Amino acid sequence: PQAGNYQAPFVTDGGVDTGNNAWVALAFAHYAAATGAACYATVARDILAALRRGACHDALGGFLGHLAPYRANYRSTEHNIDMFALAKVLDSNQELAHAHRFVHSMYGKGHGHESTGTYSTGTAAAHHCDYSVPPSPV
Repeated sequence: PQAGNYQAPFVTDGGVDTGNNAWVALAFAHYAAATGAACYATVARDILAALRRGACHDALGGFLGHLAPYRANYRSTEHNIDMFALAKVLDSNQELAHAHRFVHSMYGKGHGHESTGTYSTGTAAAHHCDYSVPPSPV
């Protein structure tokens, strides 16, 4: 396989998931802390910088669930919790507040879930940074 070729044999999913990449960055940050090797923290910060491209600048805030090459327009509560954790570990207050605002806004959303004290799984995907919240089982 070649770097950047998401159609290559043995590539099962070429999607760039925000949450999955946040977890990788968390692993680099923790490894940096455990070893005292700052270069691994730099990798974590570089991943966070790349994930910033998925920020939605509206009242909900948060980050898109998928980035290029297979961009998706939805925002996932789970992925934004991952981004919150990464921003907390890296002491990145702007991204922390951005993810927090989205996760907080999903509380009590969704059809039939307003009174149950649950979070919606995220937004719809009809257009870039879709603001609507579809029915969800959570």
